Amino acid sequence: MEVFDPATEKWEEVAPMPTARTGLAVGVVDGKLYAVGGQSDTDTVLDTVEVYDPATDTWAAVPPMRTA
Repeated sequence: MEVFDPATEKWEEVAPMPTARTGLAVGVVDGKLYAVGGQSDTDTVLDTVEVYDPATDTWAAVPPMRTA
């Protein structure tokens, strides 16, 4: 995964997402990025939710959605 720093106008590699996916939704809450749902590389619809903390450059799983 990469993040863009508007101050330097450069992209930087950060910790990779634990679950590879496409078509996901993302949102930021309290400075943390939430990656929600999407599809796996085998087109399985995911209920997975993971949160990225830029302060620690880490991902953590949070409870999944009730439905994918």
